[in-house]
Amino acid sequence: RFFPSTNRWLKVLLPSTSRMGHGDASADALTQMAHAADAKHDSIHMPLKRILQCLAGASVAVLTVGLWYALLPQKTAVSIMKESGFQNETVGLSSASLIKRGNRSKMVVFRMRRGIKPSNSEWEVLSSILHVRTQPSTSSKLCGFKQKGQIILGYQAAGNWVKLRFEVGWVLMSKGKVHLLRHRLVTYSQLLDGRCAYAANFPIIEGKACLAASIALGHRVQRLRSFKGKDQLEGCYIQGSELWMGLDGRNRGYGTLRALNSSEQNSSIEQLCSNGRYVTIADAYMNQQEVTVRLKQVEQSLSEGRSKCRVSSPQPNPCVVLWQIHARDWVRKGFGATMGMFQNLRAYSTYIGCTWAVSEEFVQDWATWKLGPFWALTLPNDQFHARYAAASVCGDVFTSFWCPPQPVKCENAPLSGDGETTFLRSPAYNGPGPPTGVFKGGYDIYTQTFGPRLQAYRTPFNETYAAIHIRHGDKIHEVPRLFQLESALGILKTYWPDVKKVFLASDDAQVIDDAKKGLGKNYTVRTTADEERWNGGTPEVNYNEHVHDDNAVNAVLDDISGLASAPVLIGATHSNFFYTAFIMNINLHAKLLRRKPWCWDVFHGRFCD
Repeated sequence: RFFPSTNRWLKVLLPSTSRMGHGDASADALTQMAHAADAKHDSIHMPLKRILQCLAGASVAVLTVGLWYALLPQKTAVSIMKESGFQNETVGLSSASLIKRGNRSKMVVFRMRRGIKPSNSEWEVLSSILHVRTQPSTSSKLCGFKQKGQIILGYQAAGNWVKLRFEVGWVLMSKGKVHLLRHRLVTYSQLLDGRCAYAANFPIIEGKACLAASIALGHRVQRLRSFKGKDQLEGCYIQGSELWMGLDGRNRGYGTLRALNSSEQNSSIEQLCSNGRYVTIADAYMNQQEVTVRLKQVEQSLSEGRSKCRVSSPQPNPCVVLWQIHARDWVRKGFGATMGMFQNLRAYSTYIGCTWAVSEEFVQDWATWKLGPFWALTLPNDQFHARYAAASVCGDVFTSFWCPPQPVKCENAPLSGDGETTFLRSPAYNGPGPPTGVFKGGYDIYTQTFGPRLQAYRTPFNETYAAIHIRHGDKIHEVPRLFQLESALGILKTYWPDVKKVFLASDDAQVIDDAKKGLGKNYTVRTTADEERWNGGTPEVNYNEHVHDDNAVNAVLDDISGLASAPVLIGATHSNFFYTAFIMNINLHAKLLRRKPWCWDVFHGRFCD
């Protein structure tokens, strides 16, 4: 236990349960401990030494000591410090505490650096969405949002308004009798060893609170760096003179002790803690491993959904859907429009028990573009073409925009346009997914189709970025007006002023140049390489007959992947191309408590998340 008078603590190590009953071994261990105590701690009172020597006489005493320790109230370093009467600024503390998990418990040890800082002001957001404004007035310009459960830093500076700290803006404390914020006081501390949980505290996983804690604890830092990778601390930590935030969920529960045992042994790494809890609001940037994990979840969800579909028709007249359109043809006719038609038919026909079949050459081509398999039957090329020629159209399901050629034919398929429409409006398709539904709309099947591509894709930035889609040129045939770059950039600066990395997907070469000039040197703008663009967008003569060489196909797939992977998304949902990426973006980040809002629909002039 901790001795305030000597600033020392004594660990009593008990033999493991496997050695219980071996009296000599237990007695020897306790005797050695008693001798060590005599030699090292002469200031310990004589009665304590005699107690230890007496305990060495019988192994039963081991159980007695164990029971005594279990019943002894365990204290955190903070409570010990309060009882000791020492000043906060001068005491370095060590302590042992008992961590209980279910019916099991274990003793843990942590060391806390001197100078804990109590009574630090923080605010918890109570409303679902809280507006951040440029001035303390509801008529002032909106410049951001906070969401429920988020912890913000600031101080009450103008009546019912809180001025934010470490960022620009003001937030309203209450509206009428409805409280929008809850004030709280927390204590910050810094660990030399152990984990925040060992000291009955929480890791600081909110960026602004991390800055506040580091300053309160005496560190002169002005910048918070972020790290996303294995074997690092969770949340806020000091490494040398730099302040870091560990963002990788795989490091949950990792404390200073873990870091000191890793490859960073020669660096001073110390975790910052708080006695207040923080919610994890993700920046929504996902590394490749996180994408892989999410795609496995999608595959599992689809597998459960397929198990609820009807069993394929019995031989000799099975229902078979024969698909022949390759990826280049998708791009030629319009990738987004083809994706929508294809996924609706795929879900509908699978639900009523049809099997999808493709040729061997199709399998090879599809894999070349890193797209996910959707078929159950692969046929030799000659056999596929013979059966395709003999097959009939798939009822009156909608594929007319594709003809000619006919993209799909069916054998013994009881498909109809009315049946497809009814299915798409039913809970089986548009429900929450297994176990109460079969599909979750198009979310899982869209994502599964792009799965291998998303997994292999290298995002334009290794951190939070905004993705903007602007389509000009031949799109004028489909919509009465096309939105301009200035509108998108204005939205970005208004609602996501802290996001300085931008991925731009556009068919208009002038838009790319204007974006780089309009955003200035504080922004980094990137695009898909080797993509053909035209001043003013895709020529109108290419409507429904787009360029579809290898570079064009790769550009389309990479543009969609960049949009689908983005933490912040700006575009028009009436565009089939953008809508395809939008659907996958929702599903890819579905398991994250992501920052809101994250999407703006420029066509309807509203948030689309």
